[in-house]
Amino acid sequence: TASSPAILDGKVFVQSFGEEGGWLACFEAKSGKELWRVTREAGSSWATPFLWKNQERTELVASGFNLITSHEPDTGKELWRLGGVMGPMMSSFAADREHLYLGQAAAFAGGRSMMNPPLYALAPGCKGDLSPAEGTIEVKGQLWSQKTASPAMASPVAADGLLYVAMENLLTCRDAESGEQLYKERVPGLVTIAASLIIVGDKILLLDEEGHAAIVQVGPDFEVVGKGALEDVFWSTQAVAGNALLLRGTKSLYCLRK
Repeated sequence: TASSPAILDGKVFVQSFGEEGGWLACFEAKSGKELWRVTREAGSSWATPFLWKNQERTELVASGFNLITSHEPDTGKELWRLGGVMGPMMSSFAADREHLYLGQAAAFAGGRSMMNPPLYALAPGCKGDLSPAEGTIEVKGQLWSQKTASPAMASPVAADGLLYVAMENLLTCRDAESGEQLYKERVPGLVTIAASLIIVGDKILLLDEEGHAAIVQVGPDFEVVGKGALEDVFWSTQAVAGNALLLRGTKSLYCLRK
């Protein structure tokens, strides 16, 4: 539907979650042979399946509507599930070896408006049903949660013990261990950010819908160290290939080099 595939060890993982039902499947990259497939209940999602290499194992995590599941990449076996929350449907997950970061979608869940949903950090090695008890938002296996901190369309990124989340033209930095907010700053010259953040070396690249870009130094203090602009509309996430920066606008594909 809009989810990108994920690739690991010669396998391609594809997610298709729609209003008439859905599936998550694994294919052999070389031949296209299907290795396994699991079906899902109806509910659209544009989040990309996420390969989480944590300190205990590698997990394939998928989010669709009000169900998040984790699977063994080799077999598709379900490791844990999290229901009763509106998982990320436009943004995707972020992670480091000790945390999986996920934000609830800003939508209606169980008749309740979730316009400022929480952001969670889950521990590796979870098993079984992690769903919160009725009337609560506390998720089993969570290391921390922060209210009104979820991303919208842009996926967050983690680096050097810090988590970065973009919302509109605001950049928030949090301590990965505690979830404590270290800063929340408006990025000068940027408007709404739809493309996900990327980290290259020790720099964060942010790109807004109107083609304005900012480079922010990784660290607990907010510091803009570069900027630029292209005349196009950008919703897709930028990518790096060697020393080239690739950006896809609605008009053109751009390749930038030093």
